[in-house]
Amino acid sequence: MQAAACHTPHVAHAWKPGLRAIKNVERQKFVIKKGNNIDGSIDIDAATKELYPNDYRWDYAIGVNGKVFFVEIHPATESEVDTVICKLKWLKQWLNNKAPCIKALQHPIAPFFWLFTNRNMIPKNSKKLRALAQNGIPQPTLQWHYEQIN
Repeated sequence: MQAAACHTPHVAHAWKPGLRAIKNVERQKFVIKKGNNIDGSIDIDAATKELYPNDYRWDYAIGVNGKVFFVEIHPATESEVDTVICKLKWLKQWLNNKAPCIKALQHPIAPFFWLFTNRNMIPKNSKKLRALAQNGIPQPTLQWHYEQIN
């Protein structure tokens, strides 16, 4: 992941080893089973804020065992689903146009995740959950467990 970040001018300075790019208060949301290699992390939002100040930017890229996952930490309410979908659309466009080296490493089956900040306020039968699924985002969770994806 480090080499891919270095080939991506927007975030070349933002790659950090392990989970160091994740804000301290959010780091406990990442549970990665021992024995897995954390390749590094990127705070995409902070790194691209000056370039795209008015856009809906995605939060993080996390490299584990040679694959990259993209994690958004955001309040989970029905009214915020459209915002997260906009952030995902921005991320996909950014990966295609500005970060193809990072995109090449994304996990092929489940690359996108939404972690909620406090609690999930989206009803289980909500049409908004279907909209998330249609866009490739599973239901929001409190923590990201790497062993669940392998």
